[in-house]
Amino acid sequence: MEKAALKAAIEKEIKTLPGATFYYHPEWGCERMDVAGKMFSFLGTDKEGNDILTVKDSPEGNFILRATFPWIVPGYYMNKDHWNSILLEKEQWGEKALLTAIRKSYDLVASKLPKKTREAL
Repeated sequence: MEKAALKAAIEKEIKTLPGATFYYHPEWGCERMDVAGKMFSFLGTDKEGNDILTVKDSPEGNFILRATFPWIVPGYYMNKDHWNSILLEKEQWGEKALLTAIRKSYDLVASKLPKKTREAL
């Protein structure tokens, strides 16, 4: 999926997620997604310049996804157990599945926030 089209879809989706923000992170040169200051995804490039979407999942889920889909690789510059990067130029899921991956990542990170923070969302 083209990065610009995905960015527009993400911006729209982020507005539906309580407490989520989507902004440019200049230090990393990427679009970052946070909830209560905790990153749950980013849209950027790897060292070869490939467009990637990086999302969080369980270690077991990440293993299954990487074994099943060749366009999913260990998270670029992230903890390889907890993060996956999706190579956007090769992925075959489409917009809906990519947004679902972002939402799952959001849910995982939001569920780990302190109770008071979760309740404020």
